[in-house]
Amino acid sequence: MPTTSTDQPFLVFNCEACGQEGVSAMDKHERLRISSASNIDPARRHLNPTLHGNPGGPAAALADLYASGVLQPAWQAHRPYLRIVMGASPAFFRPDELDKIGTWVPERLQTWLTVALAALRTRFGDGLVHVSLHLDEDTPHLHILVALTYWNKPRKIDRRRKGETDAAFNARKAAAEADPGKRTVGRASHPTLKLQGSIAALRAAFGSDFAPLGIHPGHPKGLDDPKPKTTRQWINEERVRLAKEWAALAAERAQVPRLKEAAVRAAFAQVHAHYQAKIAGLKKKVSDMMSAVTAWMRPLVALRNEAAAEAGLVARIRQAFKGKPDAEMCRFTFTGI
Repeated sequence: MPTTSTDQPFLVFNCEACGQEGVSAMDKHERLRISSASNIDPARRHLNPTLHGNPGGPAAALADLYASGVLQPAWQAHRPYLRIVMGASPAFFRPDELDKIGTWVPERLQTWLTVALAALRTRFGDGLVHVSLHLDEDTPHLHILVALTYWNKPRKIDRRRKGETDAAFNARKAAAEADPGKRTVGRASHPTLKLQGSIAALRAAFGSDFAPLGIHPGHPKGLDDPKPKTTRQWINEERVRLAKEWAALAAERAQVPRLKEAAVRAAFAQVHAHYQAKIAGLKKKVSDMMSAVTAWMRPLVALRNEAAAEAGLVARIRQAFKGKPDAEMCRFTFTGI
């Protein structure tokens, strides 16, 4: 028998009753292996086999059950299915390499699967609809869908129809008593799992199945554990929480005009600074260009001054030779004679 050591492998068993919406969610989880939903490695999706039921998923397996002649639950049935996740802690599947997430010892996995499938068939029989093994997450585990069924027998015949003979009445009564009924899905009419505490008893039963493997069944809910909240308590707490959130939102909304004005001012200051920097840059460019033009103009001004001086000299020469032939003036100018 297993001990209660903290490093001992323990049973992972999550069981909840669900309706059609729970089956749809389970089916989506089976078919769409989304890594954001849990520690799923999409590259290892091909490692997930269907061990029982339609490989198309839980919804397809449930459709097969009804196609076989099993009657669907009554319209007022409340959560007639069981949705189960079953596994074991990493200490069982990889005892020597606990830090190697997503790995397992094949022999230990096969041993565990043999016990698990036998236990599931023993506990649920024909109500076992779908079982799939998930190997694309941290630790191997099973996803299980169970449709709890009962035999829906005809009502007891205790009233005679109008004008019915004794022979016809007795024959109809005998036929009703001999009719075994029709297999129908419904948890509320199941002989054992309709009872209060049945899921805890189911966990204990599976714990005894895995005990020979050294797997601890885990501890049921104790007296010191917090009591579950009633619907009224939850609604009251949610009302208080939502009121606080609305108050916080109202306070933030009141700050919107001030924040908007501050944002506009900041944006204007940023744009103003940007264009001021551009204007300063343009002014510097103009100053540099003026300096360059001034530098280019200096030799031109000097040349202009020289030209003006030469023009004055020519004018004085002309004045000195005023009245003399131009040929003599030219000879003096260019030869110095």
